[in-house]
Amino acid sequence: MTTIPSDDVRRAVLAVAREFGTGSATVQDMWAALHGNLHDLCREGPLTGDYLDLFNALERWESSIGHDRDNEVGSARAIARPLGGSA
Repeated sequence: MTTIPSDDVRRAVLAVAREFGTGSATVQDMWAALHGNLHDLCREGPLTGDYLDLFNALERWESSIGHDRDNEVGSARAIARPLGGSA
């Protein structure tokens, strides 16, 4: 199994977070980027800070329905904006 350097993984996730925060990427794109890189993001320890907050917001989105689902997208975007700005 090939591992990706942590900085490269963070940059890739932050790039999608920047796009998601501005509305140019979908919640599915953000979920795929975060979830697809979760193993590498957690290589040095558990998620913390904005990464953990974004993960939790995306988990809430995934398990919600109806109007609540739209609200959770907004919550996730609000977390992604400053996270993506740190790229």
